[in-house]
Amino acid sequence: MNFVSIGMPLYNEEQFVEQAIASILNQDYKNFELIISDNASTDKTKSICLEYSKKDMRIRFYSRDITTDSTTNFNYVASLAKGDFFMWASGHDTRDPTFISRCLAMFEKSNSVLLCYSDAIWMDVNGNNIGNEHSDIDTVGMDRIKRLKKVFWNLGYAYPIYGLFRKDALNKILPYQKILGPDILLLNELSAIGEIARIPEPLFNLRRLADYGDWHAYFQKSLNIKLNRKKAMGLFFEFIIKNYLAVRKHAQSPKEKIMIMKLFLFDSLFRYHWIFVGFIRL
Repeated sequence: MNFVSIGMPLYNEEQFVEQAIASILNQDYKNFELIISDNASTDKTKSICLEYSKKDMRIRFYSRDITTDSTTNFNYVASLAKGDFFMWASGHDTRDPTFISRCLAMFEKSNSVLLCYSDAIWMDVNGNNIGNEHSDIDTVGMDRIKRLKKVFWNLGYAYPIYGLFRKDALNKILPYQKILGPDILLLNELSAIGEIARIPEPLFNLRRLADYGDWHAYFQKSLNIKLNRKKAMGLFFEFIIKNYLAVRKHAQSPKEKIMIMKLFLFDSLFRYHWIFVGFIRL
């Protein structure tokens, strides 16, 4: 039976973390470990997690003394994983009890699938359904060029990062990078080396928090930096270059190299113009 590792990096999640942990413990697939890393929370997150770790031996709990950026914490939980498969879990989202088992079933169909994710439902802070979310980046059966183009153009909100990965494939592209959009970068690079499978059913519940869409809050959390226009523009162009370089190293023909250059150096300016405009307005 496959062993699954789940990494949950946390910071000040006392309001929702019990629901998040419960949705993991209630999975119908039981052969997993839950690795929780608290990023020096200032609320009751640590004490809540400690209580759960005492009750369930599958939980390994770690706590930092000093708060760092969330990217470091994401990498930390992944580095501790012992499983054949791995997924990240936030402290405020929840999953259908069949999420892991349904994803594992998709992996059994093809060794080329490196990530499996499902459609999602947005919920507010009270758990009310406020809309559907799906990014159709299913690339099963596609060649490298088709995979790259589909993920590049179809990826919306990058929640597929919370799907289930083959750990050996994920190891090839870790660490999660300290840049703008590390989730987008990871999914782009993953599409260069293998297939992504989508379950077209909403088995994942995304919590829309109060700071959703706030660039200042995003950069404070992910990179632990205060944002200004000049710094933001530099991060935008770094994002384009990093995506290009990460994907280009997997090219296996001159044709692929040319396509990757067009897609990630030139089309990116159109694809992500909304980020550029948002940064200009800072």
